[in-house]
Amino acid sequence: MVIFGVGRDLFGYFEGRYTRRLAVVTGIADLLSFICFFFFLNTPGLVNTDIIPAIDSLFQGKDMFIAKVITGFPGAFLLVMALILVLDFGTNLYKAMKYDR
Repeated sequence: MVIFGVGRDLFGYFEGRYTRRLAVVTGIADLLSFICFFFFLNTPGLVNTDIIPAIDSLFQGKDMFIAKVITGFPGAFLLVMALILVLDFGTNLYKAMKYDR
């Protein structure tokens, strides 16, 4: 993700202003970043599978909210990252349409 972000920013630096080419590069870089982030979050063994039983035994089954938050965190984080990347692309596309004449 970092490599795609740095590459996108370097392209923007050399482009010198908001252009349609920069918007396309931003869209491609954001899409590739999202794909990398998706595969990272879905890596087997990233989250310890014993954490939910440990939390359940810690709270003795009284507070399942914490267990649901922990198990749902990767999906929620992925959704937030997708929203951020879409907003980044939308901002660049808007500025490209406005300033690239």
